[in-house]
Amino acid sequence: MIARGNVVVTSNSSGNKLETTVLEWNNSTQKIYSNEFVKITTRNEIITGYGFESDQKLDNYKIHKVSGISYRND
Repeated sequence: MIARGNVVVTSNSSGNKLETTVLEWNNSTQKIYSNEFVKITTRNEIITGYGFESDQKLDNYKIHKVSGISYRND
């Protein structure tokens, strides 16, 4: 499955939020991918970059080219 446009995914378990323009689900690996710009918001930080892969819960993720990290205090 491929989602395009203003894609926003929020994990029910961790509350992590992913924002991107293209997101692909690979059923055989049970992972989600994007080669586009991504923004991940967690309880503690906001990370942006290009290229992404994660498990379906958004708990274990990799951003291939990180372009920014900011830490949240709220």
